[in-house]
Amino acid sequence: MIIDKEIAIEIIKNGRIFITCVNSEVHGKLEGKIIAEDIVDPESSQILHSKNTELSISDIDKLIGKKIETVKYWADVKELSLRDGIAKLIKDEIIGQPIGEDMTDPISGEILAAKGQAISKNLIKKVLSSKVSDIPLEDGRYFSLEGRLLDYLYKNVVGKISAEEIKDPETGELLVSSGKKITKKCS
Repeated sequence: MIIDKEIAIEIIKNGRIFITCVNSEVHGKLEGKIIAEDIVDPESSQILHSKNTELSISDIDKLIGKKIETVKYWADVKELSLRDGIAKLIKDEIIGQPIGEDMTDPISGEILAAKGQAISKNLIKKVLSSKVSDIPLEDGRYFSLEGRLLDYLYKNVVGKISAEEIKDPETGELLVSSGKKITKKCS
């Protein structure tokens, strides 16, 4: 609401001493943002808004009413697909080369690739989805997927802040809490 001369006179006549003003840009800056840390009421110590949740206009109004001065939010949230990232990283190194021996999924027993089959982007994605850690090449060498995965993690993930919990998919063990920096130890 814009306060013009007439409204200002009415406010004074009604005995109002203080007026709370909010910069209209606040709503635009915060609406839809994901909160990086719990927002706590300074008077009651209760959580007003939980971390990793989205702010709505009504949430912002509530925070303004509680006179919250600082809100930490995720400015640049990116989702990384490890499988796609690794596929892009290694495709130039081995695309087109023939497989040195039949490759089977160690869990299902499914044949992933036959000896002599040319390595394709789709085959790389298929292999990355299985529990295979090395691709046998025709010249007798083995191409290490685990080594490339670690290299990719170090270059693209280590040092970043995790926007959500990262758990071991097999054990459920918490590896990184949300809001924490990902270190080499974590990866």
